[in-house]
Amino acid sequence: MLLINLIGGELGNINSLLGNLLILGAVLGETLFITLGKLVSNRFSPLTISTMMSIFGLIMFLPFSIYEAKEFDFSSVGIADWINILYFGIVVTVLAFLLMYQGLSKVPASSAGVLTSVLPLSSVILSFLILKEELLLSHLVGMLFVLLAIFFISKDSSSEELESKT
Repeated sequence: MLLINLIGGELGNINSLLGNLLILGAVLGETLFITLGKLVSNRFSPLTISTMMSIFGLIMFLPFSIYEAKEFDFSSVGIADWINILYFGIVVTVLAFLLMYQGLSKVPASSAGVLTSVLPLSSVILSFLILKEELLLSHLVGMLFVLLAIFFISKDSSSEELESKT
């Protein structure tokens, strides 16, 4: 992924550097999310954890939302926009959290972390298909490296499982 972001991007552009740092922060946040999720997944149900996460997010962002709402023209939001917001609320937040925490209760955090490597792959592919963004050689090479990493880590995990069973 470093190859896609650094070689494929605009190296000298300050916005590119800032964007890459923000993405790195998101990756670190996801790492904590998975690790801490695994820690609590054996003590609480996925629904309880998802509810706690949503409430925590509400508390964290409520002051910023109130500040933004003061100046926002809600009449400019159309029905399609509200449907998208509803979709994000249900699928991206509730359903994704439920699936993540259900999965974390069944697999090691390291396996879940490896499987989340599919996210950048799907982002590159969907940005090409839907957003008509350019697909560069660096994207293809980076995607190949991610797939190889997933393959080798999965192979090592399955070898360890076989050895522990015998």
